[in-house]
Order: sequence, then structure tokens, then C-alpha cells
Amino acid sequence: MYDVIIIGAGVSGATFASKISKYAKTLLVEAQNYDKYIPIRTNIFPEHNKPFIQDEIDWENRTIFPTTHTTSNYMSDEHNGVIDSTEFGIPLGNVSYTENLIGELINNLEQQGGSFHSNEKISQINRHGDHLELITTKGELYSTRLLILATGSRGFELQRSLGFEVPDSYTGTYIHLYGSEDKINENLEFNYTFHINPKISRNGPFFFNKGIDRISAGYLGERNQSKEEIISKLKRILKNYKPIQPIVDGLSYNISD
Repeated sequence: MYDVIIIGAGVSGATFASKISKYAKTLLVEAQNYDKYIPIRTNIFPEHNKPFIQDEIDWENRTIFPTTHTTSNYMSDEHNGVIDSTEFGIPLGNVSYTENLIGELINNLEQQGGSFHSNEKISQINRHGDHLELITTKGELYSTRLLILATGSRGFELQRSLGFEVPDSYTGTYIHLYGSEDKINENLEFNYTFHINPKISRNGPFFFNKGIDRISAGYLGERNQSKEEIISKLKRILKNYKPIQPIVDGLSYNISD
């Protein structure tokens, strides 16, 4: 019997596991195979989220946070605005190599006596008077007094099975472009670029997150678009969309990754 089981080892689930495992018998379960690799992500970690992790992670660890987030660019066909942290006297946050952040949080969990199970998907949850019973697709059974769902949109089916309402969701696509630090800086001035174009997506921006030796890019597709349609559109955007060609120029990427 566990005191706490957390389903989902993204940033939220792994952070909570790192915190709660100091006080309770904890199991963190992740459906993806993290033993093989944690998916690479380059994200913006804002300053206002720092209090949630500062007891768990060194904010100055440059393996996890390779650089500070100092500038953001918000642009459309009509407008082009820049937010510069020098206006506020402190950085807007850090750029996060999120696979390293999650890995460190899981390491904290295990050092504190917690357990992490990768490549395990919960298929059924049964409620009892004083505990919950979780069954995996492999037939494993776990019991817990408290269950935390940190699955995001990947776990909507599981959330519905427990009676929760879930929001509308859209499929997105995400890619990394690689180059030397000098080339990355030459191509892209801003840590975060938020580009609005309804011809690309009516549900959000086409974005760029700038790391040291890599840039992440992506967008949300339209309702009922297939994954194949969204990826095909990404190929066309990266190859032909003129406003972003200076950013993409000379960088390598593999659309099939």
C-alpha cells in the first residue's frame, strides 16, 4: 500500500513526487518509456513558477536551465512587440532543458525512498472505502490512499473514467532545430517568439523557444486534423513560410523524430 501514487511524470507530476516523497510512501508512474529516454523539450520556465521548485532544484544549474529568459517577441502580421527584462530589473525566468529537469526530480524522488515505474500505463482504477486500486496494462496491481492525476491531455480517458469533466483538446506538433551556439544566436535574438497567424493555427501561436544549441518550435492544429496532416503542414511552414526563414536558415532538424 502506498500513501500516494502519482500518474504522469511530466514537470507537475515529477515535482509533486519530489516534494511529497519526503513525507509519504510514494510511487510515480509514467506510461512513456523513460528508461529509454525522456523526451527532449526546450521550454520557458517563468520566474513566477520558481517558488514551486526552488526547494527541489538549483535555479542556477545550467545543465537544467542553460540560460536566462530575458526577451520575448510577440508578433503578428500587423504588430511586433518585444518584452525586455531590463525593464523589470530581473530576468523573466529561465530557459529549461526539461528532460534534465524531470530527470533530476525523479532522482530526488528515488533518493528520498520513493519509487518510479516507467513504461507502465494505468488501465483501470477501482475505488474502495479507504483506498484506490490501480491496475496496469501489464496486469500489475497497486493500492494507494491518495491518487494524483498529472497526466495532462494524455490522460483524458482515465480522467473521464473517474467522473471528471475534461476540456476540449487539440493535437499539436513539436520539433527541435539544432546548430552551434553562435548560429543559434545569429538566427534568433529572442528567448521566446510567439507568432500569431490564423492561417497556421486559430488555436494558438507558432512558437520558438531558444536554448543554447537548439531551438524548439511548434503549433496547435485544428479540431479533427490528423497527426499526419499537422506534421505535413509543419514541413511546409519550416520550408516555405517567409517570416521564419531567417530563424530556420542553416539549422538542422529531422521532421520524423
